Amino acid sequence: MKKLSLILIAIFSFVLTAFSKDDNKVVTWNVTLKALGNNTYQVNAEAILKEGFHIWAMDAGGDGSLINTEITFDDAAIEWVDKTWESSRKPITVTYDFIDGAVHYFEKKVVLSRKFISKEVPKIKGTITFQTCNESMCFPPEDVSFEVK
Repeated sequence: MKKLSLILIAIFSFVLTAFSKDDNKVVTWNVTLKALGNNTYQVNAEAILKEGFHIWAMDAGGDGSLINTEITFDDAAIEWVDKTWESSRKPITVTYDFIDGAVHYFEKKVVLSRKFISKEVPKIKGTITFQTCNESMCFPPEDVSFEVK
C-alpha cells in the first residue's frame, strides 16, 4: 500500500510538473562565495521557498525513501575545512504514518554553508539536487546548476 501511494504521488507530481512554468518555481537558489582570508572561503547556498512548501534536509531521515538535498562540485581544486555542511537553522523534524522514522526538512528559507581552502581564487561549478514537497504531494527531484567566482 505504501509503495502504491508513493507511485501514485510520483505520477501525479510528474504530470503537474510537466505543465508548470519556470516562473512558478517554488524554490529559488542563490549560491555565493565569501572570502574569509588566508586562502579560506565559504560557499553559501540559500534556498528561498514559497509558503506551504519544504525541501528535505541534507539528511532527510526516515526509511530511505526521501531525496536528501545534496550539493556537489565539478572538478573544484579545493580542500574542505568543514567535514559537513552547516545550516543556518535547525530542520523541522516530524513523523508521518506512511514513512518509518522521523524526517527532517526546511521551510521558508535556509542557508547551507561550508568552508574550504583554495590557493587560487576559486571558480566553483556544481549542482544542487533537491525535492520540493507540500503536505499533500512531492515534486520529482530537481537539479539546479550553479557557478560562482
